[in-house]
Amino acid sequence: MDVAGAAQVSRSQKLLRTFVLLLAVFCYLPGYSQVDLTQEAKQLFEQERWPDLVQLLGHAPRASADLDYYYGVALAHQQRWEEARQSLDAGRELAPRDKRFPIELAGVAFKQKKYDTARRELRRALRLDPRDEYANEFLATIYFLDGNLEAALKDWNRTGKPEIVDVRNEPA
Repeated sequence: MDVAGAAQVSRSQKLLRTFVLLLAVFCYLPGYSQVDLTQEAKQLFEQERWPDLVQLLGHAPRASADLDYYYGVALAHQQRWEEARQSLDAGRELAPRDKRFPIELAGVAFKQKKYDTARRELRRALRLDPRDEYANEFLATIYFLDGNLEAALKDWNRTGKPEIVDVRNEPA
């Protein structure tokens, strides 16, 4: 690299360090409360700005189940499966009766083709809320993909799906 290139890299590195420092100072100012962090994270979550959410929460203290949830989902959207699982597990520790965690953990397991784990997590979610439509449909879909139509229909019937639109009786 020539001298001009080295100077440019150095300036870029300084700019990056300054940005990270300012972000850290902003996040950890005494006036920047956990509530402010949670509100900002929720807004990024609702806007589905996954990279921004990961950046915001990556080094911030996550002392609430909501922050662990937002961070875990954002990591999952970036296909960072193990980190997502760890964050969601941490959130579940803080809020063991919150069905969001086993449902999202099931999604992470499903994407990794760990269907046994996905089924186990969905059953856990359904113990918390047996009427959860998404969890019932998700579990039924996994059973269907496994070729277990009877189990799939049992879970689909809880949600009234699939609906039969038309029945044809064609003579042989």
